[in-house]
Amino acid sequence: MIRMLPKQKTLLLHSKINTNMPIYLHEPQDIKNLSVIARNLDFFGHSECYIYDSYHILEDEYGASSRKIINRYGRGSFFKINFIKVDNPQQFLQTYPHRKLATHLGEQTHSVYEMDFLPTDLILFGNEQRGLSADILQYCDVNIAIPKQGSTQSLNLAITTGIILYELNRTR
Repeated sequence: MIRMLPKQKTLLLHSKINTNMPIYLHEPQDIKNLSVIARNLDFFGHSECYIYDSYHILEDEYGASSRKIINRYGRGSFFKINFIKVDNPQQFLQTYPHRKLATHLGEQTHSVYEMDFLPTDLILFGNEQRGLSADILQYCDVNIAIPKQGSTQSLNLAITTGIILYELNRTR
């Protein structure tokens, strides 16, 4: 869908978005969030996502109640994404040959709006409650974050992925 602003005639959305920058999810624990993340990935043209699934929310088959949740929150996108399971995250990150960007507030964190993203950058998203642990952060090259304006400490994981995927697309 292409939508134009009436006054400025500015292009807001392009119908063929394809960022293909690799995404890694570390220990997501909520099937609702994962379904929305899949929807975000699909919307921005991603077809796969690396995932360390220690909570075992990815299954070969889902029962009726889980499928209802997945369909409600993912709107059909969940099963379009190839979730590539990572069994050993430390080994995976150690051998990943390109820059690894952690979504993490820490020392020398860079605003996502000021980053020069490379097509080979791996963007890491942490768990809904704990974020990325120190044993994962040690393999990352850069910390990135969405600058906050208000007093809320953090955003929901699915919201964060949507904002960052949008920014990746906007800057490409």
